[in-house]
Amino acid sequence: METVLNLDDIYKKCKEVDCDYFTMSTSNGIKGASKSFRNYAWFCKGFPKYVSF
Repeated sequence: METVLNLDDIYKKCKEVDCDYFTMSTSNGIKGASKSFRNYAWFCKGFPKYVSF
């Protein structure tokens, strides 16, 4: 989900697509990721796993 600014919108979309959890980047972005991933949400299924980069 691109350009997310409201957690309620992300929560509703997560329920809509039946995800187990979501994660997102902030306006500062993610270190090493393209600027196009600022304020971006990913919808996930399964058990979360921490991955270092």
